Amino acid sequence: MRKIENISEIINNAVNEGKSREEINAMLKEAGSSLMLTEGKMGNALLDIGVGSPEFVVVKDGKLTNGAGGVPHQDYVYYAGKTYQLADDGVTLVEVPATDPETTDGNG
Repeated sequence: MRKIENISEIINNAVNEGKSREEINAMLKEAGSSLMLTEGKMGNALLDIGVGSPEFVVVKDGKLTNGAGGVPHQDYVYYAGKTYQLADDGVTLVEVPATDPETTDGNG
């Protein structure tokens, strides 16, 4: 499994289990990640733009709300146990297909 998939799985599971930011950071650190969630606003999803720490955002009806947005087809959103990227409008979630461990060669 690639590192982004490990991080995605950890964050998705933790958010779905209602873990706190501190608990999620401890889980990430234990997994060997330097990625840490920063203190601040809360939401029901996490937006990862690839630099810094993911930020909590609000997703409603499959879209980022409250002025949140990202780079289409590049940034990741972790929401409701799944990983998404953003459509061309920068706010609509597009599910990233799960990787089948039977067909993944480990090279990403």
